[in-house]
Amino acid sequence: MLKNNKFEELKDMYLLFSKVDTTLKFMLEEMSPYIEERGKSIVENEEFKKDPVKFTLALLELKKEIDTMVN
Repeated sequence: MLKNNKFEELKDMYLLFSKVDTTLKFMLEEMSPYIEERGKSIVENEEFKKDPVKFTLALLELKKEIDTMVN
């Protein structure tokens, strides 16, 4: 769901899991590694290391995606 931008499905999961406080941790356990992996792929990308503008744009795009996901 995270990789395919299935935001409606994520929203439904959140609404279901939020009914029991202890279940939200399951969503966080899945989201955290995904976000870290995406950020790491940008930071370690050789092309981005050579071009700070592309690097910055890629990070901003990731931030936009994560912000959309969280909203």
